Amino acid sequence: MRKIISLFIGIAILIGFTVSANAKTLKCQTVISAKADEVVMLKDFGQTVTDLTGGSVKFEILPAGTVVGVKETLDAVDKGLIDCGFAWTHYWSG
Repeated sequence: MRKIISLFIGIAILIGFTVSANAKTLKCQTVISAKADEVVMLKDFGQTVTDLTGGSVKFEILPAGTVVGVKETLDAVDKGLIDCGFAWTHYWSG
């Protein structure tokens, strides 16, 4: 029984190292232009995440309309076309 438990622990550790060795890049489309202050802050946040994760998580910040139109941003996340969208609640309220 100890051998089986040790085997599972070893596999879990090995999988953990394998997953961390593969960097994940998240595509995040904004609903505003690339020069907006909020996008600059989002890029800084992305760089901070990359630094804190040792490069295993990265963000590709895409300005409005890069992949889909602004109004389709939420649907694009839902469909997996992009990993995340950047907006705020008041933007969608009209």
